[in-house]
Amino acid sequence: MGGFTKRLKTQLKLHRQAGLYRQPPEILGREGASLHLAEGRVLNFASNDYLGLGASEVLRKQVARNFCKYGSSSSSSRLVSGHYALIAEAERAYARYFGYEEALFFPSGYQANLALLSTLFDSGTTLFFDKHIHASSVKGMALSFAELVGYNHSSLTHLEKRLKKAETRETVVLTESLFSMDGDLLNVSGLADLKEHYGFLCIVDEAHALGVLGERGIGVALPVADIAVGTFGKALGLFGAFLLIPALVKEYLFNFASPLIYSTTLPEAHAASAIDILTLLGDSDESRRHLREISSLMKNRLYA
Repeated sequence: MGGFTKRLKTQLKLHRQAGLYRQPPEILGREGASLHLAEGRVLNFASNDYLGLGASEVLRKQVARNFCKYGSSSSSSRLVSGHYALIAEAERAYARYFGYEEALFFPSGYQANLALLSTLFDSGTTLFFDKHIHASSVKGMALSFAELVGYNHSSLTHLEKRLKKAETRETVVLTESLFSMDGDLLNVSGLADLKEHYGFLCIVDEAHALGVLGERGIGVALPVADIAVGTFGKALGLFGAFLLIPALVKEYLFNFASPLIYSTTLPEAHAASAIDILTLLGDSDESRRHLREISSLMKNRLYA
C-alpha cells in the first residue's frame, strides 16, 4: 500500500499545482435557475436544463407517479429478465418522434457512446472523428478495433482530405451537432454532400441539440445521421440516454455490446416518464423560443 498511496498523493498534488484539482461545492437545494450553497444563493450558468423540465413541477409529479406505480428498479440486465414491454414501447416512441428506425435506452450518455463505439467496428474500419468530440466518445473509440483518424474541428475541408486517403472497406464519420464546449453547430448540408460522395456511415452526437433545436426539438442531424446519440439528462429533464439507430444495429448491440449486456437496465418507471416527456417536448415551442432569445442576448452582451 505504501507505494500505491504515495503515487496517488503525488498525482493529486501535481493536479492541484496545475490548477486542475476538482472539488465541487455541495449544493443544498435547487430553485429554478438558482442553486443554494452554504455561502448563499447563486445563479447557475452551468446547467444543461435548457427547457426547465428538470425543475418542472409538472414533470416532477409525473415521474413521482410513475415510480410509485412501477417501482424503483428493473433489478436485472436487459438481456436476463429486464426486457419490459413498456421500455420497448418507449423506445419505439422515441424512434418515431425523432425520425429514426429504432431507439435503445442506456443508463447514461457515457455508457451509450461506450457501447456504440467499442462494439460496432473492426480492424477493417477507419473512423474519422472531429477533434472536439466528447470524452465518452474518445473512450469508446479507444476500445474499438477501428483505425482512428482525427480531423480539425468543424473543418469539412480537412475531413475530405482525410477521406480521400482512406483505404479501408468501411469508413465512419463521428461528430457532434451542437458542440458542448464550443457552442458551434455542425455544417449539416456540407457533411451531407461529403457523405453522398464518399458513402461513409455517419454518427452524430446530438446530446446538446435534441429537445432544443429543430422542429419540435428533433435536432438538426437527421438529414445526415445514420446513428444519433441523445440524452435525457439535458433538455429532456430526466436521466439516462438513448441511441437512435437502424434496426440491424439495435439487434447487433443486443448481442455484442458489453455495456448493455452486463448492466442493470433502467426501470419501467423511467420508460413511462420518457413517454410523458415527449408530450412536454412537443408543447415546448415557447420555451425553445425563449431559450434562443436569452442565448442570443447573452452572446451579444459577452461580445460587447
